Amino acid sequence: MSNETVALQISIVVEMGDSACLEFHNTQTNKFGLVDVVIGIGVSAYDLSIVGCGLGE
Repeated sequence: MSNETVALQISIVVEMGDSACLEFHNTQTNKFGLVDVVIGIGVSAYDLSIVGCGLGE
């Protein structure tokens, strides 16, 4: 799938399988079929700051 437009859905899942964050990205693959996305800047209805990503969380 080189140089193709793809839609991605990214979920951050916490204990018990509940989604803490869900976001969507529309992006383009490179010549190798790979994509780069930055979690936290996609389209989302969630507040990513509530996800505990600190040491010991």
